[in-house]
Amino acid sequence: MPDQSMTGAALLNAATLGDEEAVWKIAATEPYGDLAYSDPRSIWPEVLATLRIASEEMAAAIGTCLLEHMLEVDFDFFHDAISKSMSEVPMLADAASTMSKFGQSLSPVNSAKFDDLTQKAWRLRHRE
Repeated sequence: MPDQSMTGAALLNAATLGDEEAVWKIAATEPYGDLAYSDPRSIWPEVLATLRIASEEMAAAIGTCLLEHMLEVDFDFFHDAISKSMSEVPMLADAASTMSKFGQSLSPVNSAKFDDLTQKAWRLRHRE
């Protein structure tokens, strides 16, 4: 979990309460929005824990407000982390399927890996 003094586990708490609107607001604002750029590894454990209990709407918020920006600044780490965790955390696949490319995700090599990741997410979401 991130340093409780910085986040207070607000994202996870909102998801636990089933408050989708709060998850959107928290994911898009400080400190989470800033940490997605400045120290994304610090919020990864809470993001993953939140996705274990998240609804599809919450996963969309996390994918578009946090994960895509975490990949933007630390592509190699988060590409591997997301790829390895998607089969264990189904809502992570949902979140990954909502992401767009920014920053490091735009380089030719990373862009191809990003496409493979989102295709894997799509396949995981649609298998029955």
